[in-house]
Amino acid sequence: MAPHRPRFARLREDARAAALLRGATAAALLQGAVLVCVASAARAESATVMHGFCFRSPLPLSAPRTVGLDALLVAHPPEATGGEERFSLTAVRFPPEVTDTKAGMTPAELREYVTVTFLAGQRQDGTPVQRQILGRPVQGETFTTPVPAPSLGEVFVLRRSDGDSVVLGFKLRQDWAEQGRQLITAITTSLREGEASCATAGPGQA
Repeated sequence: MAPHRPRFARLREDARAAALLRGATAAALLQGAVLVCVASAARAESATVMHGFCFRSPLPLSAPRTVGLDALLVAHPPEATGGEERFSLTAVRFPPEVTDTKAGMTPAELREYVTVTFLAGQRQDGTPVQRQILGRPVQGETFTTPVPAPSLGEVFVLRRSDGDSVVLGFKLRQDWAEQGRQLITAITTSLREGEASCATAGPGQA
């Protein structure tokens, strides 16, 4: 049996080498998966800036795109094309001359205008809603729309320190309502005025 021992020894060494290789491969795959998760989380928590306000989202959003005069839109999923979004936020800016003149538009009129013009919402079918935004309660209004799919939403008016007004219109599909409302809460909680303010407030900070 002695002549066979070197062969058995080589087999044992080959088995040990294979086991070490499998362990190294598994460790590399695990490390890669962790890096992907960290990168995904970082992308999801990156700051979005729209008309002088910035916020953080726990879910990835598209880059802001122009959808009209002084109107920007972000959507989830970020790769969704028009009409395929589960969630969208439209921000429309109005200068002081639109609101501060004698015949200027009231916050209710701004909400209705954005709801009908940019969000395809039904006119005057909403109910009052209130959220904490920028550290204070802000009155808004809900709306519904069948376009492009049965959806609902919330609309708020914010006043910037320079006098401009920005209307925020949140729109979510009815079959994604629970997740959509949670996303509205995350965005409004993290919202800040000023592009640099999100850099000083960490993800998730109020």
